[in-house]
Formats: sequence, structure tokens, C-alpha cells
Amino acid sequence: ISKSARIGLGNFIGENAIINSFSTIENYTIINTSSVVEHECIIENGAQLGPGSVICGNVRVKKGAFIGANSTVKQNLIIGANSIIGAGSVITKNVPDNSILYGNPAKLL
Repeated sequence: ISKSARIGLGNFIGENAIINSFSTIENYTIINTSSVVEHECIIENGAQLGPGSVICGNVRVKKGAFIGANSTVKQNLIIGANSIIGAGSVITKNVPDNSILYGNPAKLL
């Protein structure tokens, strides 16, 4: 965990997870084993990152969103509140609130 990262309350951060510079992890999130949160990301309250997921720089994962195992989110994107990203997906565009996406590149269900 970078010294410049801000970590809130009640979070689970799994073994081998990386949280890089100037990222913010709000409250009650799950940052699972071997997940990567790159620079200047914001992971909002209650969001969950599955094992091995990669969140590239300057991404905002909104409240209650779920990113499936081994998924990748391209830089400078927003993952909408309460959205679900299927395991192994590659996110290349902003995701609207309450959406379900899967695949490479990810498409709406």
C-alpha cells in the first residue's frame, strides 16, 4: 500500500494486493487477493474487486460495484454504482450505474 494512498474503515485488503499512489479506498470495500489498484483511483463504499483484478490509473469504481476475478479496467474510466463486471472481462468504456457486463471487450448483458 502506497504511503500516499488513503484507506477508510472496515476494508478487507487481501494478500499480495497492491494499492498505488494517491488512490483512495473508501469504507467497507473488498480488495481481494492479488488485485491491483493503480495510481489516483477511487474505490467507493462497498465496492468489491475480485481476486487478480487490475484497475488501471485514474479509475473510479462507484458505490457497491463488483469487479469479477481477473478482470481489467482500462485507465480513466468510471464503473457505475451497483454494476457487476463478469470474471475475466476487459472494460474499455465507462459503465453506467446498475449494469451487468462481461467479455473481452465487455458488453452489456
